Amino acid sequence: MERTINSAKNRFRSLALLFLMLGCGSGSTPVDSDLSEAVTTKTVLMQPAWPELLQANVSQYRLQALLKGQDSQGKAAGEVGPVAAESEANNYKFVFSGLPSGLSASADLTIDIFWNAEGLSETCRRVASVSKSAELAEATTPLAVTAAEFDLAKDCDGDGLENIREFLDGLAVDRADSDGDGVGDGADVFPFDPLEWADTDGDGIGDNRDNCAAALNAAQDDLDGDGLGDFCDPDRDGDGLSNGAELNAGLNPDSADTDGDGVLDGADNCPAAANGGQENADGDPLGDLCDCDAADGRRYSTAEDEPDAANFDGNCDGIDGTVADALFVSRLRGNDAADGSREAPYRTLAKAYAEALSQSKDVYVEAGVYAVDEVVLRQGVRFFGGYQTETPGEPFGFRCVYPLDCSEAAALDAEADFLLERTGGVFLFDGFRIDVPLVLRETEAVFQNNRMEEGVLIDNADDVSLNNNIIRAGEGRIAAAIEILGSSPRVSNNTVDAANHYAAGGSTTARTAIALIVENALGLNLQDNLLITGEAENQYGLFCRGLEPVPEGITGNLFAMFPPAGGSAGTLPRSVSCLGEFDFAAADGLDLGFQNAAGNFDYPAGRARGDLIDPETYEVLDSGYEAYGAQP
Repeated sequence: MERTINSAKNRFRSLALLFLMLGCGSGSTPVDSDLSEAVTTKTVLMQPAWPELLQANVSQYRLQALLKGQDSQGKAAGEVGPVAAESEANNYKFVFSGLPSGLSASADLTIDIFWNAEGLSETCRRVASVSKSAELAEATTPLAVTAAEFDLAKDCDGDGLENIREFLDGLAVDRADSDGDGVGDGADVFPFDPLEWADTDGDGIGDNRDNCAAALNAAQDDLDGDGLGDFCDPDRDGDGLSNGAELNAGLNPDSADTDGDGVLDGADNCPAAANGGQENADGDPLGDLCDCDAADGRRYSTAEDEPDAANFDGNCDGIDGTVADALFVSRLRGNDAADGSREAPYRTLAKAYAEALSQSKDVYVEAGVYAVDEVVLRQGVRFFGGYQTETPGEPFGFRCVYPLDCSEAAALDAEADFLLERTGGVFLFDGFRIDVPLVLRETEAVFQNNRMEEGVLIDNADDVSLNNNIIRAGEGRIAAAIEILGSSPRVSNNTVDAANHYAAGGSTTARTAIALIVENALGLNLQDNLLITGEAENQYGLFCRGLEPVPEGITGNLFAMFPPAGGSAGTLPRSVSCLGEFDFAAADGLDLGFQNAAGNFDYPAGRARGDLIDPETYEVLDSGYEAYGAQP
């Protein structure tokens, strides 16, 4: 549109007007019979400041005016007009003749401006108008009109574009959709092109032709020729690796073969070093030339490596885990003013936790005792313990988790309980010794590879998982290792020890030992656990209260019961059902009340606790214990 206006300015510098008398000529309409029949002539000399759209195109218009007034007695003097206009330099003279001589000094003047166009209605030809009150006391009255007083909002086809704009742009003034593409001219960025109507990124190329319609790319660069412009192509060189992946790996996202060995980066097992032969002795994803351990297919620099129970460094960064994904804590060597790196760890869990939240990282914890009640745990973070301090030249270079006999431990302690309550996100604790009761209430958490010395309480927390832990009952006249209240957690592959060594008054005989208490747990998932009780007068592998849990998912558990001296395991109930019934037999399934859970077994009678496990490390000594379920 701007191009049209500029060209019009060059063509029409002259302000000469084309005048047209419409209506009944210059005569006046009949007036009230009481008025004097004397007539007079009044002239209005309009001095306009043209709006920008009209300035250079005045010669394209014709003007007409309509005058209304009253006589000196306040009676209507009728209408006069339209009348002819004459130009005097930049002024426009409207001459109203035959007016009543008693016409009031004030009258209303309306001036319409029409585009010179054949075959269009008056409504479509009208491009502007202005209405003013004129003081007609003198024969000639000057009338100044500012640009802001002109009304240009004339749109005869209702397409959102004013008539004047459509005339200047060469669009159809009386047709809302000039190019017939279904989009009105006012919304059509390309009103002359029936194949285009939008330009989302504003680069001058219509969305239908733009190879990257969401990003400014007038040049339409397309390095790999795939029809997707470089600005929005996730793999602009077409080598099979994303631009981000190449930048992270130090490769060139604008070169399909960074090392020039004839193999595209996405298929190259060593894309940063020329190795056209692609030699790869161990068959892992990286070629021998850039493999950190060319002899072990499990170890290579780009491998995913999380801390595990086997202390396996899968990505060759010097630790079990990934250095770049973690912040480090050492009670012995740490400083909370440090940066939390492997070489300069923090000292407290509180500092590491706050930084891990802000940086979205894990926390790796070296051996030592850490007070968890000094940390307000609200949003989930992953904590990995078990890192040893015995090799100062290799900080965090070795990790030991249970049931191995670890010489050092990352221990979590508190004044009372280790409590996670009403938290957000998922917490993970892996490789710790927990020296106080663990209480999980309305939270999401995973505990694995830990040694819990004072038992676990799960209270209204369905999204809890206990896996591969050693869970011991605290000492007391009634000792329970796990208590589940109104929850449906996942408990699998744990060694649960409720052997009660409580001593009172010189007696080592305790009243009750319970491996697992379940109350109102409808969806309990209890699989492949070793449940041990012993040395108490009353022993229960599973004690159920309240609602009966669904038996599906309760399977593969081995109940090992060791009576006090002189007692018999056959006299001890393996479980108490939710109906209060005692279950002694192994062959008929685990009694839950109305239904049984099949596939759970008893450790044979007559064997000692020391035959099954090491009492200190909890290493399983009886290698055939998993098969005892097949015995009568």
